[in-house]
Amino acid sequence: MTAGGAQRSSQMPQSSPQIDPGFVRLQLDFACALRNVMNASLSDILLPYTQFHRLLGLGRPDQGPAEGWRPIAAEIDRLDTSGNVEAFLIEALRSAPPPALDPNQTLFGCFACERPNESGGVRIHFTHRDPRPGPGPLSQSRLHARRAELASMIEHLNASEPLAKTIEGASWLYNTDAYRRIFPAEYVSSLIPKAGPRTLTGYSHWGQFIDHDGRLKPNPAHAFRHRLTELDGKEPWLVFPHQVLMASAPLTSFASLSRSA
Repeated sequence: MTAGGAQRSSQMPQSSPQIDPGFVRLQLDFACALRNVMNASLSDILLPYTQFHRLLGLGRPDQGPAEGWRPIAAEIDRLDTSGNVEAFLIEALRSAPPPALDPNQTLFGCFACERPNESGGVRIHFTHRDPRPGPGPLSQSRLHARRAELASMIEHLNASEPLAKTIEGASWLYNTDAYRRIFPAEYVSSLIPKAGPRTLTGYSHWGQFIDHDGRLKPNPAHAFRHRLTELDGKEPWLVFPHQVLMASAPLTSFASLSRSA
């Protein structure tokens, strides 16, 4: 444990639900449509534009694929012509280890933060780590817990990270009132759409398609599939129903938070 009740860990403290086969199918449908637009192999599309590298316990592929991805990619491309990729991925995901948490992140319940960057920005993340089953991490009944976790994070940063100046976030979740209400008004008022190139390997994009129990949400998935005919190989994220929003505010704007909020 670190200051303010923080926890560093290489594994998620709560077990993740079994991945919904429909969620696997949705990402695969997106990749197949994008493959046709970009004229690339399926495995080359899956790596930067889906979650599979991370869901298979291989970590973030930002600096290139892990060695364990290579045989998986070869099998994906071999099976691509026979249409058995979906079954292969579902079986691989069932036997995969839990996704590891970035060792550079510090946990505060459902929240996590990175170390300050060169300009003092602290990137925050949100993941469902409440006990399952339950009402959902963003339900009204869990608002007190979320604000307490955020307050604990701010306490930790003030005590242990003298270079920290701003809190920064980027996620589809900022489109929802349930998430925005956790944060101070100054942080929420800073929200702007994320611009420019990006990979699509995390829940900051894909999380909008599953509920808090990991089940596929039919309405967003249907809207997403309907828009796949509009795919632009240069900006494929534009077909997502909710775009990623970015927020940034000074660390001092979180001073009003308290664990008793």
